[in-house]
Amino acid sequence: MELKVTTLEGKAAGSVQLSDEIFGLEPRKDIIQRCVNWQLAKRQAGTHKTQGRADVWRTGKKMYKQKGTGGARHGSARVPQFRGGGRAFGPVVRSHAFALPKKVRALALRHALSAKVKDGGLIVIESATGRALFGSRSDQRADHRRCCGPQRFCRRRPQHSEHRRAAGPGHQRL
Repeated sequence: MELKVTTLEGKAAGSVQLSDEIFGLEPRKDIIQRCVNWQLAKRQAGTHKTQGRADVWRTGKKMYKQKGTGGARHGSARVPQFRGGGRAFGPVVRSHAFALPKKVRALALRHALSAKVKDGGLIVIESATGRALFGSRSDQRADHRRCCGPQRFCRRRPQHSEHRRAAGPGHQRL
């Protein structure tokens, strides 16, 4: 498989031969989906937790006597059926990660790269230094090459407090 090489200014600079073992596969969505689900599950925080009946700050003493009240028999006030009681089978702090074999991960990467080449979303640049790639004119160069979407060069900029405020109260650092 052959792919053309361009410069940062958008001019043709030759071509490069790509391996068909990596870039020439027919993309399989099921393998890519397995890898994406693995990445998302591994990234999930899992810090959600509710108070169970052992965590609730209430007495464990029997609420009232067993017989003679005319009401149903009850024991502790911590049980889930009472207001203020613990949650039955609530979420606990845990890891959502699961194992995915290395060979499946590598195969998913090859299929993702093959899908990218098939869609025309892969651009090979002749030479790019850090200064030229992430300088002040990098956005102008990307516009000059008429690239859009995932083909654009992006760099992470530090997140300012206004951006965190705009994201909402749940995204503020304390």
